[in-house]
Amino acid sequence: ISLLAKDTIALMQHLGIAHAHIVGHSMGGCIAQEIAITYPEFLNKLVLVASRSKRSELASLLLGMKLKLQKQNISDELLAEYVMPFLFSENFLQNKSNVKGFIQWTVLNKNPQNIVGYERQLHAVRDFDSSQKLKNILAKTLVIIGESDILMPEKIAHDMVSHIPNAQLKIIQNAAHMPHVEQSKIFSEHVLEFFLSN
Repeated sequence: ISLLAKDTIALMQHLGIAHAHIVGHSMGGCIAQEIAITYPEFLNKLVLVASRSKRSELASLLLGMKLKLQKQNISDELLAEYVMPFLFSENFLQNKSNVKGFIQWTVLNKNPQNIVGYERQLHAVRDFDSSQKLKNILAKTLVIIGESDILMPEKIAHDMVSHIPNAQLKIIQNAAHMPHVEQSKIFSEHVLEFFLSN
């Protein structure tokens, strides 16, 4: 995670971006935390979406099983069906066109993540722990979660907000691990309101 944060800062410098609002989802939220802790001078405001500050055994088991299935050469269609129940809410999954659309998006993805990349991602997230450093995040921070997220549940979000000095929490109804997909309008409103606030 620290290397990915360093890469992000290097890219910002290459592009001439002196500082920016940073939004990180899931593992991206771990990278965003690392940036806020290690490179605070590059950060305006921070948004952490469906993220966490330490290992989750439930998430490790569910995502680790996906890797095992990939190594068995399970089809992309079946892998998509496997991950949907812990990415999306019941409300989203009841709509068959949502289910069909996600499967199609997965199967037709021209740049899918390969097994090696996914395994490295799992290791990076598994070993990440910022829980003792959250107090060092001084940027104004918005934590957003979906009410039905089993990978990053509400308890984890409340714990993060209680340790980040200037943080607030928004819980999005009828959403799970992908609130920006399931409730994109509400999600965007929360983020824009936060960015525009003093």
